[in-house]
Amino acid sequence: MPELPEVEHLRRSLVPLLLGKQFFHVSLNREDILTRLGVKRNLQLALLKDGVVRALHRCGKNLALEMCDGRVLAVHLGMSGQFLVLSAGEYKDRALTHAHAVWQFGAPSQKTPAHYLVFRDPRRFGGITSAPNMETLMRLRWSKLGPDALSLTHEFLAACLISKVRTLKATLLDQSVIAGLGNIYVDEALFAARLHPTRTPASLEPEDVLHLHQAIRTILAHAVSAGGSSIRDYLDGKGERGSYATRHQVYGRAGEACRRCETTLESEAVAQRTTVWCPQCQAI
Repeated sequence: MPELPEVEHLRRSLVPLLLGKQFFHVSLNREDILTRLGVKRNLQLALLKDGVVRALHRCGKNLALEMCDGRVLAVHLGMSGQFLVLSAGEYKDRALTHAHAVWQFGAPSQKTPAHYLVFRDPRRFGGITSAPNMETLMRLRWSKLGPDALSLTHEFLAACLISKVRTLKATLLDQSVIAGLGNIYVDEALFAARLHPTRTPASLEPEDVLHLHQAIRTILAHAVSAGGSSIRDYLDGKGERGSYATRHQVYGRAGEACRRCETTLESEAVAQRTTVWCPQCQAI
């Protein structure tokens, strides 16, 4: 599943392609992927027809397109979602399957579409949500999320961990605690901080929390710069893959040698997710 680095890189890749552009035509091929918040607009209006893109926002793993007239469409990629910009020729040549929603857009002065924005999701765990404005989206959806992991402060991390009785892995995966972390970057951050995933937050010393905070911020920043981790389906808005997977220290490497101490990495289900750690570097 795309996590914070993938969605943030997607946002950055889409900004120069979409900002100031107008959606001329919209087609929805699967109505069950759409959720409408607030005032129930006409379907085409809910899907941003005639809207001019003012901004692209992100909170955790969620992306939102905001129009100049206030309308908003939020996107969650789920397990396999992609949000791609294609030229008319590319769109025709690629004959994409699982293209659940398609927008044709161009410069407002053109009055004719020059490019396609395509939301595709083969496994259908993702979806799109329309809202009349950002305030409605924030109030009904994003306010339920914890602080964004990319702007997480050491003080907040310490405060939110102190009262948690679940494992570190389960706590960090909880989007209501911290928004944006998933299986990949939780495993990577815990390894960098030398913390076993089954430890409880209450067992951490102050320096453990400091190291964990530094690990989260550093790893996320590096992953964003590398375009994220393209494990399976993830592509950015230009259709390009991220390269951070080549720098994974533990995720997806169970049974291989630790790159720090050469101990064989172990794996088991923690918080119902496959979890990989080094028994030497992350001793419990």
